[in-house]
Amino acid sequence: MIALGYTMVYGVLQLINFAHSEVFMVGTFAGLFALKALSGGPQGGLLLAGILGGLLAQGYTPAVAARLGVFLHGFAADRVAARRGMIGLLASDVIEELPAATAALSAVAAREG
Repeated sequence: MIALGYTMVYGVLQLINFAHSEVFMVGTFAGLFALKALSGGPQGGLLLAGILGGLLAQGYTPAVAARLGVFLHGFAADRVAARRGMIGLLASDVIEELPAATAALSAVAAREG
């Protein structure tokens, strides 16, 4: 919003604005810090974003993709943690577990009809 204000003010005055890059940099760092704080690291958030993108590409509605993606992300992480423990659990471990977790969920869905 601040950058939009800069654009409007300096656009009207016909002056070059060198402050845009500073505002964008602050916004980028704020987003990165928020991502790290909410997901335990940027990799966890990016993994979930990839799962959600894949589900959306398969034709799921955004609401269903969000629910299924978050559940699948947590289910795969729980399977890895049960095998190896929580200490040292990496996003790459969860990525490697996703096919097996998806197959396990598909088998349960097929059994329950």
